[in-house]
Amino acid sequence: MVVDEIIEAGGEAFAVVSFWDDPASKIKKRRLFRLKETGQLTAIGNLGSGPDNDYLGYFISGDDLYIKSFSSLYRYTVSLNFLKEVVTYNSNTIIRTDFYHTHNGLFIFEKFTLNPWGI
Repeated sequence: MVVDEIIEAGGEAFAVVSFWDDPASKIKKRRLFRLKETGQLTAIGNLGSGPDNDYLGYFISGDDLYIKSFSSLYRYTVSLNFLKEVVTYNSNTIIRTDFYHTHNGLFIFEKFTLNPWGI
């Protein structure tokens, strides 16, 4: 297991952790955990699986924590303890890890496609 990121949102601390089922595998899985004051981790939910070289991105907006993991965007609402996959793209779509704020509290992100013509 490897801790990808420690995030503070809504007055709480969270950790995004990567792990591999097989040490020789190039496919990893991610999971979101809440960090307790005693140092314990409480599992919140899975953040998908994908290639070992995928980069994690996140954005905090009020009570919501948005996480880009592999080819999906997830939203975790801290006060409701609710994790939901918001958007999923096919494996050829790359979502950059940079998120940009807008004036109305929303965010935008960049994406592009590898081999969009399937050649």
